[in-house]
Amino acid sequence: MNRRQDRIPIETQYQQEYESWRQHDRFIWQMPSVVISVAVAAIVASWAVEAIPWVVREFIIFSALILAVVIFFTLIKHRFFIDIEQLTLLSMEKEYAKKCIQRLSDPEDKEYKNKSLNKDNFWDTKDPNWFQEKSAHRVFKLGVYLLCLILVALLIVNPMLEKGINTLWLLGLVWGIYAVVVAISSFFLSKNKCL
Repeated sequence: MNRRQDRIPIETQYQQEYESWRQHDRFIWQMPSVVISVAVAAIVASWAVEAIPWVVREFIIFSALILAVVIFFTLIKHRFFIDIEQLTLLSMEKEYAKKCIQRLSDPEDKEYKNKSLNKDNFWDTKDPNWFQEKSAHRVFKLGVYLLCLILVALLIVNPMLEKGINTLWLLGLVWGIYAVVVAISSFFLSKNKCL
């Protein structure tokens, strides 16, 4: 048997790549729902019952924080593979099909321009408005990231409230430091395209 007959047909490769892309896309849209549900349940459970000792409350919130951080990095990883799969599908369509399918919000996106594609190369296109061109996966990641920050804030505040530390200057200092850390980390993540 010669080597050309052993190769996988392009249609099979395309179908496998498309299924992989769909699976990663499904994970991205389902994971934030899970993490938000678990985090909200942890917050409600830890603060709804006053008889819970603050150590148990901290443990519940810390567990939700760990889950949120893991989901945050999982979202980033799945998005990494989706980007690769979108470009692979685009390359296959450009090479073997008459026209391509628009999978990014903007038909004038730089990824399309890098592949020397314009609106004429697609079956159909639609120009997005300002709101539609914003990235939904970035909003999801930002939401999970902010949820992590809220959980960290609860971990800071919980012992202070339990011990009765409510002096205004100490509370202001803690929240001031927290606000600076949040602002710097949010800026860094958004500039480095992590969010």
